[in-house]
Amino acid sequence: MKNYFAFFVAGGLIIGAFLITSPERKSDVSSGSENFSITESLVEDEYLKELLLKDRGFTDDNSLGNPDARVLIKQYSDYSCEPCFRFWEEVLPEIEKKFISTGKVRYEYKNSIIIGGLIPAEASWCANEQGAFWQYHDTVFARFSLDRQRWSLPEIHLAYAELIGLDMKAFDRCFRERRYRSMVEESSLEASLKEYSLVPVFEINNQKIFGFNNFEVFEKIIEEELGKF
Repeated sequence: MKNYFAFFVAGGLIIGAFLITSPERKSDVSSGSENFSITESLVEDEYLKELLLKDRGFTDDNSLGNPDARVLIKQYSDYSCEPCFRFWEEVLPEIEKKFISTGKVRYEYKNSIIIGGLIPAEASWCANEQGAFWQYHDTVFARFSLDRQRWSLPEIHLAYAELIGLDMKAFDRCFRERRYRSMVEESSLEASLKEYSLVPVFEINNQKIFGFNNFEVFEKIIEEELGKF
């Protein structure tokens, strides 16, 4: 596994220069000094350092776990949604430990933009081009309280990309093109057609959970579904 922080301190200064020379950099984005504060904050984030060393096992694009698992959890989510953040922080680790890591459950993260997390959603799919969807996903949620109000800024996402060791030119090109905007919007439309007017919404096989719930609620339904086989 890459030692992301081994090169990030030195590489962080590259982002400032990269933003200045980027041919489509808009005039209203933050200065190089603002970007340095972002880089410095990421370098000092011990929680994020530990998180990026986590082994998530089998991953496939926006899915975690055994592709042949008998239980599939689909989460319709928005990165800007606080209950979605709480699920990621408090509940998903427990589901991973008991059900995903043991091959019983497959988990899929789906975009449903209701609160305003369109830009980080697009950026996560750009990261996915380089096999780093989950590293990016975890970085966004780990920085929820600190960066949520600044997620419209290119500097934030370039700093995240540098942090997890992405090819910066490839990521920047994808990000500036908004290559995955239509894909994210189609996923959101899918949720809308199902009349999901809030986030998060979870589909556990054919059962549904709306809003934030604790691990025990998920555990009960997962066990019920597993008991059908």
